[in-house]
Amino acid sequence: MAKLINKHSMTLIEIMVVIVILGILAGLIISPSRRTIRTSRDREAISSLMLISTAQKIRLAEGNFYIPCWNTKECNTQLNLDLRGTYWNYSVNAATYIFCAQAESTSTNPPLRYWRIRDSESEPVSDRCP
Repeated sequence: MAKLINKHSMTLIEIMVVIVILGILAGLIISPSRRTIRTSRDREAISSLMLISTAQKIRLAEGNFYIPCWNTKECNTQLNLDLRGTYWNYSVNAATYIFCAQAESTSTNPPLRYWRIRDSESEPVSDRCP
């Protein structure tokens, strides 16, 4: 009896090896891309906080006081900004001559991320407002 062998088919072991190799390659690609996404979202928060800080300083020069706001929509209205609230919720705690603006990530996956800038600071830092 002659054995009929199909020389064009793959064995189960060969298929499993290919799947393992593809899984390893996918893992190598996904990890750096997550880091890149996180970095770009952090940069968005930093630039938005810089805009809020500039808007607050303009308000102080025009009206001798800072303006508080409790969410992104209110900050957009009060400060005449157009901040996107997709990944961050922005808020400002303000008294007459001091303010602390904060960006809180809207991600449901922990850990939550925070950025803040105070009236006395020139750059945002990764922290919460007190």
